[in-house]
Amino acid sequence: MLNHRAIITLSILGVLTTVNCHSLDTRGRESDDDDDDGDQSTSSENPQVLIISLDGFRHDFTDDPSNPLPNLQRLYKEGVKAKWMTASYATKTFPNHHSINTGLYEESHGIVANKMFDPDWSESFDHCSSPACAKWYQGTALWNVNEILMPYKRAKRHGDSHQRSMPAPPRRSGVIYWPGIGSGMNGRQPTHCDPFVNEDRMTLQERMDKMLNWFTNDTMPINFGMLYFEEPDATCHRHGPESAEVKAKLKDIDNDFGKYTRSVNAKY
Repeated sequence: MLNHRAIITLSILGVLTTVNCHSLDTRGRESDDDDDDGDQSTSSENPQVLIISLDGFRHDFTDDPSNPLPNLQRLYKEGVKAKWMTASYATKTFPNHHSINTGLYEESHGIVANKMFDPDWSESFDHCSSPACAKWYQGTALWNVNEILMPYKRAKRHGDSHQRSMPAPPRRSGVIYWPGIGSGMNGRQPTHCDPFVNEDRMTLQERMDKMLNWFTNDTMPINFGMLYFEEPDATCHRHGPESAEVKAKLKDIDNDFGKYTRSVNAKY
């Protein structure tokens, strides 16, 4: 059964936006926030959260009247838009995304740059997400927190003396192209994952469609997803943030978000 509430967290490097897209429950009233250990008979016990990162999305891209982005602006208006975000230093893709994923600063999680030389091992790191680079990825990934730590905490709260009327549905995570996903962080991979590839990458729309399919999978649905998209950063580096090429890319991204939100509304 589909969750009666879908929470979409849109994480953009440069600005953090949270959108709570919730619907009426089966009794026709607005659903209250519920803890994951409430005694319910549906998968709604596990709140559904999706984090989408648009790399290099400047904080004021949605404020340009000459290039309106109505779908992203609607997400902001219906949800919450942070006034600013203090990035971790260095302000690079891999360090910041691993900070988002672990809640740790670079000196604690090990990824201090996109490219680095480690004198302790006399080895170099270069945008690496493969198992060979797992030793650099310290901290606990959010996808593992969801699948392992949250069920453990729930079981610990209940204890052996309290039997649930219905067993809680399992928590599952799905990750697409997030920096570090291919490393096998914490010695495991999430239920569903697609490591980043240099060739034949999925489009943003394809990534979103795949993520939605994971959320609505009949046999192994996820309740938590993380999706990375390398734009508009790549186009900004090639043409500059004020270029016509970047404005066109932003329009494409906005259109993809419009299609995705319509698909979510149709599913939920």
